[in-house]
Amino acid sequence: MDEDWKHLTEETVFQCPWFSVGYDKVQTPSGTINDYYWIDRPKDALAVVAIHNETVVMVEQYRPKIGQSFIECPGGHIEKDETYLEAAARELREETGISADEFTHLTTYYPTATTRYERAVVVAQGLIEGRSMPDKEEYIQWKYIPVEDAIRMATNQPTTGWTLTPLLLAREHGYL
Repeated sequence: MDEDWKHLTEETVFQCPWFSVGYDKVQTPSGTINDYYWIDRPKDALAVVAIHNETVVMVEQYRPKIGQSFIECPGGHIEKDETYLEAAARELREETGISADEFTHLTTYYPTATTRYERAVVVAQGLIEGRSMPDKEEYIQWKYIPVEDAIRMATNQPTTGWTLTPLLLAREHGYL
C-alpha cells in the first residue's frame, strides 16, 4: 500500500526552536496531488509512569500555551544519542529528584497523525527519592497520587498527552 503513494516535495513554512510546520505534496494512489500538513519537533519525547506501591509520581506545572496548570506524568525530550531508558532516568531525576532501580520501555507512538515526532512511554519501578534539578525556567511540583485517583483525573478533566495515554498503557500492561 505505501508504494502507491508518491512523496513529491516537502515545504517548511514556519520554524522556531521548539517546532516546525510544513506540508508534503503527495500523489495519492488515484493520481490526485494533495498537500498533507505536519508539525515536527527537533526531538522526540517520552512520559514516565513512576510507580511506588499503589501510587504514581505526578508533576504539576503551568502550561503557558494552554493557560492552565496540569497534573501529568513526568517527562520531556530525548537528547541526542540518548536511549529512551536513559532519557526517562534523566527526566525523572530532573523533575522530581527520584531515581529508579528499573525502567521498562512500553511503547513508542505518534501523538497524532499530523506530527512527525515520536513519544515513548516508560515505566519506572524501585523508586528512590532525592533532590530535583529542574531545567532553568521549569517550575514543577511533584507528589504521589493513588493510581485510581490519577486515572480518574486523567479521564475526567482536560489533560495532556503526558498523562492519559501513559497511565492507560501502564494499566493495560499490568503495571497499575
